[in-house]
Amino acid sequence: MGANRAMRRRQVREQMHEWVRTGEMEQVRRLSQNGITREDLTKSYNDGHLDGFKAGTDRTLKTVYAGVVLQLIENGYENSDAIRFLQDLDNRLLTSISESEDVDEVFRRPGVRLMLKEDFERVQEV
Repeated sequence: MGANRAMRRRQVREQMHEWVRTGEMEQVRRLSQNGITREDLTKSYNDGHLDGFKAGTDRTLKTVYAGVVLQLIENGYENSDAIRFLQDLDNRLLTSISESEDVDEVFRRPGVRLMLKEDFERVQEV
């Protein structure tokens, strides 16, 4: 199996665009010949990353929050209880010290496993 994996990687690398294969230092050198500075690249990268994160996060959070409220109501929660739960959840998310704080806490607790890269059964009891 290792030989097949190495062969697939080699094929992908051979098919990569020449620009990608040049490496970061060569890309920066070529761009700087056209008057683009490393600071320009860093600013552009950071702006794009921030814009993409915001756009993705807004849609994802809206979908998750809506799903949570609907599921709580379907499970018999009153509207006020569902809203209070979601407000508590929102407060927890906004006051987390880092993006992985709550995830790390769940992994430290016995009995719950998050498998968010899975297609099904992402939250499991163990």
